[in-house]
Amino acid sequence: MMEIERDDAGDLWFRGMSPLHADTLLHVPEWLNNEDPRVRARLLPQAYTEPEDEQQWRRLGADHLEHLFASRARIVGKDLESLVQDGPVTYTFCIRKAHANAWLSSLNAARLALFELHELDDVDLERDPSELGSFEKELALVRIHVMALMQELLIEAETG
Repeated sequence: MMEIERDDAGDLWFRGMSPLHADTLLHVPEWLNNEDPRVRARLLPQAYTEPEDEQQWRRLGADHLEHLFASRARIVGKDLESLVQDGPVTYTFCIRKAHANAWLSSLNAARLALFELHELDDVDLERDPSELGSFEKELALVRIHVMALMQELLIEAETG
């Protein structure tokens, strides 16, 4: 059973994480940096209908957002360096207090990336993973739910 504890510095410690939780989190930076065009289009969607406006936004804003994704991936990766095995099949890691927003954004972006990479749709989110017809899609959906749980736990911890 996973437990969350805030230390005196305000950092959040996640203890007793399952191997699936730990492995999913370890992949977050990779999913944020995925260059698949479907992922990039989902994370940086079209902002304007007029081609000139869209082109200007891409020129002025997209690079900033790309830098933001890369920065958040580095923050998440740095926190994941604290991941250690704390039992026969459980893990512990720490999210620094100042990194909570980067984690929330990163988990959301990673969920979107998996959604695109595995060609899932909104209906799939409500389905039992075993109904998806392939192990890869089942695992992706379970990982999406794991990241949603982590987001929920972070929000609860931050809002008290």
